[in-house]
Amino acid sequence: MLDANTLVFAAFLSFVMSTVALSAHYAAHRTQPGLRNIVLSFALKACGLALIALRGRITDYASISLANLLVFAGFGLLWIGLAQLWEQPVRAIARWVVVTVVVGAVLIHLFAFTVPDLRVRILIAGTVVAITVFGALVSMVRALRAERPTEGVETPRYGLQLVIGALGTEFLLEVWRVLLWWRRDLSPTIDYAQAASPTFYVGLLFVVVLTAYAVIIMTSERLLAELKRLAWLDMLTGVMNRRAFNQNAEAVLGHARRSGEWVSLLLMDIDLFKRINDTLGHAAGDRALEVFAQVAPAGRRAQDIFARIGGEEFVFMLPDTDEAGARVVAEDIRQRVADTVVRRGDRAVRMTVSIGLVARAGGGLDLDDMLSAADRALYTAKACGRNRAFSEQDVDGGGGPAGRSVGDPTAD
Repeated sequence: MLDANTLVFAAFLSFVMSTVALSAHYAAHRTQPGLRNIVLSFALKACGLALIALRGRITDYASISLANLLVFAGFGLLWIGLAQLWEQPVRAIARWVVVTVVVGAVLIHLFAFTVPDLRVRILIAGTVVAITVFGALVSMVRALRAERPTEGVETPRYGLQLVIGALGTEFLLEVWRVLLWWRRDLSPTIDYAQAASPTFYVGLLFVVVLTAYAVIIMTSERLLAELKRLAWLDMLTGVMNRRAFNQNAEAVLGHARRSGEWVSLLLMDIDLFKRINDTLGHAAGDRALEVFAQVAPAGRRAQDIFARIGGEEFVFMLPDTDEAGARVVAEDIRQRVADTVVRRGDRAVRMTVSIGLVARAGGGLDLDDMLSAADRALYTAKACGRNRAFSEQDVDGGGGPAGRSVGDPTAD
C-alpha cells in the first residue's frame, strides 16, 4: 500500500498537471471571465500540497500555516472564478471567501503553535474547504437553473454538470474527512499527511482531474455557444438573423409539408425609417430597431420564429396558424408599434409598421415563394398609405375585397 506522503505527492502532481492543462486552455481563451482565477486556484492548491508533502524538511510555519493558507485561498479563488465565468455577482462571494480563509488560517496557526492539536487542525481544514466548495456548488447549481436558450441558441450543459458533480464529490470527501476524525484520537508524533486517510487522497486525485477537465469542457461549450450566437443572432437587436431564420423556417415548413398544417408568414417594414435617422440621428435609428424587436414579438409562442432579415425589415413565421389567426397577430403588432414612441433627448418620433402576410398549407410550401408573396403584400401596404397589413389574398383579390386590409381605416 502507498504511504500517506506518497499519496500527498501524487495529489500534488495531479494539481500541477491540471494547472498546466488549464493554463494552456486559458492562454487560448483569455476572454473567458474568471478562467484566470480558476487557473490560479489550482496553482495555489498545488503549492499548498507541495509544502504539506515537504513536512519535516521545511519549517512548520511553511508546511502548516502557509500550506493551509494557500489551500484555503485556492478553493476560495475557485469559487470566485466559477462565479465570474457564469457572470454572477462576486463582491459578496469575495467577502465571504476572505473571511473564511483568514479565520481558517488563523485557527490553523493557533492550533499548530499556541495550542498544538492535530485533530482540531484536520477538522478546521476540512470545514473551511467544505464551506467554500459548498458555496461554489450552490453557485453552479444556480447557473444551471438560470441557463436558458437565447433565440434558439442553447449552451450545452455537460461541462457544467461535470463541474457540479466534481464539486459535490469534493464536498462529500471533506465532510467524510471531518466526520472520520471527529472522535478519533491521534498520536502526538503523527503528521498531517499521515493523519489523512489514503482513501481521501485517492478521491482527491480523481476530483482534481475531473474538476480541471470539466472546467475545460464547460468553457469550451460556452465559447462554441457564443460563436453560434455571433453567427445566428443579429447583434443590434438580439433576434435571429436571416441565416438563422432560413434554417429554422425550413424546418417548420418541412414539418408542415408532412402534417398538412397551416403556416403563416408576416413580413414587416418600419415605416419612414430614414426619417427617424434623419430627424433624430442614427443612434435613435438603432434604438428604434431595438425597440421594435422587443415590441413586435411580445407574447409570441415558443414555436414562432422572429428575425431581422435586413435593414428595417423583420419577418415573423407562425406555425400552425391560418390566415385569420395571422391577421389577428398582424393587427396586434401594428397597434403596439403605433403606440410606441422613440425618444432622443426632448425630441420624439412615433413608429408605425407596414405588414405583408401570407398563409399557406399543404405539400407545396416553399420559403422563397412565401417571402415573395409577403413582399408583394408589403409593397401594397406601403403604397396604400403605410401603417397597415395586407395579405396575399388581399393583393390577389382571392380572399376578400381587393385593397382592404387589417388596419386600413376604409376597411369594414
